[in-house]
Amino acid sequence: MMDIADVGDEGITTEILMEEFPCNAFLAIDNVFLEASVGQFGYSVQLSISDAATKEELAEQKPYDILHEKVGWGDLSHSEFYEMEDEDFSPEMVPSGYLPLWGKHRSPESKFNWAPLAKLRSCKEQ
Repeated sequence: MMDIADVGDEGITTEILMEEFPCNAFLAIDNVFLEASVGQFGYSVQLSISDAATKEELAEQKPYDILHEKVGWGDLSHSEFYEMEDEDFSPEMVPSGYLPLWGKHRSPESKFNWAPLAKLRSCKEQ
């Protein structure tokens, strides 16, 4: 993705990468995930889950916590994530929206990065 956005690889933030990434390429990546997984994975799946999570936000639980739990990235309050090696991975092992992983390495103390879903929403509105 960094090559496509032509941003280099030193100190690049997800926000900058998403700003520079062309919509046609981003939507193509999303479509590859959607088609290869028969609708189980992709940014579009994550966006739908995120939108639903925002609507069901509870006082003690933020939308990003709900999203992380629903897509199988773990409970952020306990810093638990599914850890799977590529050779062991099977789509049946994880919930819809698990891939692509973009929030996996986030620590519970850091601000959640919504840039990939914001990019998708922006691209779909064009």
